[in-house]
Amino acid sequence: MSQHLSVNAQDVLCLLRESDIPYTLNDLSTEVIHHYGRNVVFHSCLQKEMTLQELLDQWVATGLVVMENEFITAIVERCHNA
Repeated sequence: MSQHLSVNAQDVLCLLRESDIPYTLNDLSTEVIHHYGRNVVFHSCLQKEMTLQELLDQWVATGLVVMENEFITAIVERCHNA
């Protein structure tokens, strides 16, 4: 059984907010692996053990990020309250 590193979802939101250009899902996945490794899951106050895709799906549903074409953009005004 492999160990998973559980990372606060806000850490990924900071990556998105601080980027000068929008990430693609592939670029964000690569960045997450670079920072946290392959065995990473994410947690928020609402949910635990989310994959990156599940986290992004939750953020799209709540309006924290927008996914247009292949790009992911954080809605900065909404993120300050997240």
